[in-house]
Amino acid sequence: MKPGTILMALALIVSAVAHATAGSGPVKKSRSGICHCPGGQHYSRTKNFTAYPTIEACLDSGGRHPKRGQGDCSNASPATMPKKQTGGADTRAIDGDTLVLEGVTVRLQGIDTPEASQSCRNAKARPYRCGAVSTAALRLMLASGDVRCDLEPNPDRYGRRIGTCTAADGTDINRWMVRQGFAVAYRKYSKRYVMAEQAARKAKVGIWQGAFVLPWEWRRGKRLR
Repeated sequence: MKPGTILMALALIVSAVAHATAGSGPVKKSRSGICHCPGGQHYSRTKNFTAYPTIEACLDSGGRHPKRGQGDCSNASPATMPKKQTGGADTRAIDGDTLVLEGVTVRLQGIDTPEASQSCRNAKARPYRCGAVSTAALRLMLASGDVRCDLEPNPDRYGRRIGTCTAADGTDINRWMVRQGFAVAYRKYSKRYVMAEQAARKAKVGIWQGAFVLPWEWRRGKRLR
């Protein structure tokens, strides 16, 4: 084989290896708590880190998304990203898992929150309006402004768009609601936030501090005794 042909073959092999390994590797959580994904702006610079297999695992450990423009880790997530996107600051919460964004009603994908009139018990076994608390939590997240939602192509049976929404700082609002104990993973439709729910349950935050009826069971008539 001629030297020129060998060099060309080596170049092709190097190129193929580089292409195959681009974007591979663990998600790195830096000492400051930022989750850096392969291909992100600061990924290669992050030397002191804790490794996680997915962005979900990093976030559920208490990590945070990097700022916009530094990589949003979407390529590291095993979940399928929705197909359409809308955005803007004109938002309001209807309840803990539903919002209106620029006139579009969006049902947060993969989570379920206590109903508006639902009551739970706190750590001291005292009743409180957990549905109202969940709504207030979502309202707080929307107050950051510049909320963006990735929407699935088809509406649900109520005409709402199903979406994953992101706050101005890159926080996945759906996951945040579950991780803080204001919502549970809606396993019937998605298992994307199961790890976040497990972390919230272990930490005994939000509704996990006391007793509650799962939202879908509450809608079927079950109540706390």
